[in-house]
Amino acid sequence: VMAGFSANEGFSLTLSNVVLPVELVGFDAKIREDVINLLWETASETNNDYFTIERSEDGRIWDNIGNVDGQGNSSIPTAYQFVDKHPLTNLSYYRLKQTDFNGQFSYSDIKSVFAEKKQAVKIFPNPATNFIFISNIDFSE
Repeated sequence: VMAGFSANEGFSLTLSNVVLPVELVGFDAKIREDVINLLWETASETNNDYFTIERSEDGRIWDNIGNVDGQGNSSIPTAYQFVDKHPLTNLSYYRLKQTDFNGQFSYSDIKSVFAEKKQAVKIFPNPATNFIFISNIDFSE
């Protein structure tokens, strides 16, 4: 990385020979049943140690919910997946933190997912004789 200064032109910054450690092709978060599937793909990787999956309920405070090993060095496309088995209720935000072998890191774009918590249908009493009660039925579907 080279930076240049000139008194006549003020401050200018010139970057050359910058190699991004991971060429991220796509990152998506999708709800499937009661879990969130996080899918991403890289076109190439250089010194990629691992990905950290981070989740937030407000977009400001992030929690590490898992890690996935990178390929190190690769020039072929690689698909990755992580499943959040215990998603937050309502709106959640997800991002990837990519960490190199030397400890440097970068972040992906942020994806959001809305997950409603479904309540189990309750039937009681059990055993029943003359009548039963049923609760938590959603007739909207």
